[in-house]
Amino acid sequence: MKICFIGFGRRGKTLYGDLLNIEDVEVVGICDPGASNPFPAKRYASVSMMFKEAHPDLVIDVTPPAYRFDNILLCNKFQIPVICEKPFLFTRQQINRLRKITISVYPGYQFWFDVGIQKAFTFFKKEDVHSVVLSQRVFLKPVGWRLQKNIAQGGALLDNGSHLVNLAIQQFGLPKAVFSKISRETQGIEFGVDAFLFYPKFTCRIHADWYSPVGKETKIDLTTNTHDIHFTETNQGSSLWTAAVNNAANWARREEGYYYERKGLERDIKINAFNQSSPTATHVMLTAFIKDAQTLSRGTKSSLAHSVFDAALSTAHVIERLYLSDKAGRIIQV
Repeated sequence: MKICFIGFGRRGKTLYGDLLNIEDVEVVGICDPGASNPFPAKRYASVSMMFKEAHPDLVIDVTPPAYRFDNILLCNKFQIPVICEKPFLFTRQQINRLRKITISVYPGYQFWFDVGIQKAFTFFKKEDVHSVVLSQRVFLKPVGWRLQKNIAQGGALLDNGSHLVNLAIQQFGLPKAVFSKISRETQGIEFGVDAFLFYPKFTCRIHADWYSPVGKETKIDLTTNTHDIHFTETNQGSSLWTAAVNNAANWARREEGYYYERKGLERDIKINAFNQSSPTATHVMLTAFIKDAQTLSRGTKSSLAHSVFDAALSTAHVIERLYLSDKAGRIIQV
C-alpha cells in the first residue's frame, strides 16, 4: 500500500515510525513546506501534485486543525481514503457537508483501540451508570499553539479534551446538554478545562490540563450500582483495579497485563523519531485503519470508517458547543 503524508512535523514523524512496523506499506510522498529534513520519501510542493504523481492508496493528514476540512474534501475529490490526526473542530455546515463524502475517513482517536480502556467500559456498561469522570493531564509547553493560534484553533479542550469527549460519545452517544469552564493564560491559550456532558440518567465530567505536576496521565473513574472502577494510564505504565461493593470475587479474576507508553517516550521520539516500535494504541489503530483501507474498492466507505468518522463529527459538534458554553457562561443544549 502506497501512503502519502500531508504534514510531517512531530506527530507525522511519530506515525511514520509506527508505519515501519506494518507490512506492505510504503511512504511515497510528503507535502509539508515548513517541515525540516530528513525526509524519508519524495517531498512535494503541493498536495494536488503529490496525489497526481505518487498515486497513493491512502493519505495520512497530520496538519493543524484549521486545515482538516479542506484536506478531507481534497482527498474526497481524488477518491483517496484518509487517516486524519485529531482534533476536529467544524461548523454545523461543514459537518453536514462532510457527512456526504464518499471516501473512508479514519480519525486518529486511539482510545477506540486501547485494550485497557475498552475492557473497563465493557464491564461498566453492563451496570446501571451513576457517574463517569474522565481526566487527561500532560505537562506541555504550548509554544506552537501560541505561535499558530489561528490554525491551532484551541488548546487543552481541543487537544486532550477532545479525546475524552470522543470516548464518552463512543460509549454513550450524544449528551443532551453540556457545560464547560476553560482556564487560559494571559496570551489567551487555553491550558485547562472542566466540562460536563449531561446524559438523561448521569453526568460525565471531563477534566484536561496541560500543566500537570505528574506528567502524562489518563484517568477514568466509573461508578455503577455494584462497582467503582478506576483506570489509570501514566508514563510509568498502567493499572486497572476496583473497590467492589458486590461481586468482588468475580472481579478479582480479571486478567491484567496492559502496558502503555514507557517513561521517556516523548524524549525518545525527539531523539529517534523514525524508529518507534512500541505496540501502543496508536500503532494498533494505524494497523487497523490500514488493513481496513486495503479491503476497499475505490470510492467506497467501510463500516469501520463510517462508525469512527460519525463519532468524530459528533465530537466536533459537542466540542463546538462546549466552547459556546464557556463563552456564554451557561449550560448549552446539544
